Amino acid sequence: AYDFYCMIAEPAFLAPFDAWLTSRLETIDDVAAFNIDRSLLTSPTQPTSTQREEHSFLSMVQKCRDGQLSGDALEKAIANHVMEYGWIPVYLSGKGWDAAYISAQIQARLHDPDVDARVQNLEFYPQDVQKRIAGTMQRLDDPTSPWALCMQHIAFVRNESETIPSLATCILRPFYQEIIKRLGITEEQLFSFTPEEVVSNLRGTSGTPIPSSHRLVAACNIVTRQELQTRDGAAARSLFDAVYTPPQAQQEVVALKGACASPGEVEGIVRIVQSVEDEERFSKGDILVSESTCIDYVPIMRLASAVITELGGITSHAAIVSRELGIPCLVGVKGATRLLKDGERVRVSANQGKIERL
Repeated sequence: AYDFYCMIAEPAFLAPFDAWLTSRLETIDDVAAFNIDRSLLTSPTQPTSTQREEHSFLSMVQKCRDGQLSGDALEKAIANHVMEYGWIPVYLSGKGWDAAYISAQIQARLHDPDVDARVQNLEFYPQDVQKRIAGTMQRLDDPTSPWALCMQHIAFVRNESETIPSLATCILRPFYQEIIKRLGITEEQLFSFTPEEVVSNLRGTSGTPIPSSHRLVAACNIVTRQELQTRDGAAARSLFDAVYTPPQAQQEVVALKGACASPGEVEGIVRIVQSVEDEERFSKGDILVSESTCIDYVPIMRLASAVITELGGITSHAAIVSRELGIPCLVGVKGATRLLKDGERVRVSANQGKIERL
């Protein structure tokens, strides 16, 4: 409900916010200046779940490195970390972090020279953002504008709402497993059911078969004021193609455009990410290209040098996490996962809202 609220709230507040910001800029044609200010003024000023987890984890790395944490105390600290944050790599499915995984990650970061700087950055991030926002609002000569404050709250609530499906999945996992066992299906099949189909199949109601394999290929819900329609297979694919078909053939496209969600410029190798399993082939410094991101993508995003998504706005998950990580991000890049080739080298100029093939 929070996510749908914010998906509605962002478009409602974004237009007047952009109009206010444009009216306050000295040079209205300076795209880079507009994008930098826009990204900053729509950033949450409170620590998010992913920031709190990273700070907790890196603090353990520091203490282990400095000989302040070991043995039973370390095991207890890891267990507490798993209890509080083990749900992060889970969305509607997937496996959460366990003690063995966190322990291995600690060992892998013991000699990382960037740990101390990152911890300091996380500790002072809220104050730093608040200070930069205050300075920018003062420069724009409107320090109490309600538009910027509204967008900052929307960004925080929308980002935190991403935690709800992950937490719910972890809590309900035993319940899901019992349903899977009783119906003799896979987890993937279970998540293709509607709630009514789950109940009917558990009751053995005649005429309610397990959803066809077509729904595993493609499925969508069409929501109107009157009803909720579910389409799958070819019917769903035709809708996706109508919405996401790239405007030009791949060989004709030299540069792609999107909305700047986090400023900066980098060059790197494109990695098309369709699921969290793609982390295995993702190297540090690669550019993450996906339809969108959710909280289970955070481990991959921490390796990325930039993020590009087809969907989302300036308060989307990809936008907020990219700002927290200090990496460029472009959202709303239509057809990015089909126009860009896995393994090709590109330049992401987020300030200008464009991606160039090299």
